Amino acid sequence: MSSERTFEVILSRRAEKYYQKLSLNMARRIDKCLKDLEESPLRGPHIRPLHGKLKGYHSYEMGGIRIVYRVDTKALMVYVSEIRGRGDVYKR
Repeated sequence: MSSERTFEVILSRRAEKYYQKLSLNMARRIDKCLKDLEESPLRGPHIRPLHGKLKGYHSYEMGGIRIVYRVDTKALMVYVSEIRGRGDVYKR
């Protein structure tokens, strides 16, 4: 019996729109990343805390794509604000 907490992942409207435009192969890769975030949103080899005006957010790095999100550990929620290419995601 596992005592692991599972987080619920919620996509913003902007992240959902980007996700829907992805190829099937890329969408499957993003699905795996989102599954990883359900299990451990704060630690992992592809996860980095962000700084500056994005302090409080984290980034999940997958190739040239970044998933930017914040975590509510009390409510066990992960709020994904952006899924974009590496060069575009931090410009907003």
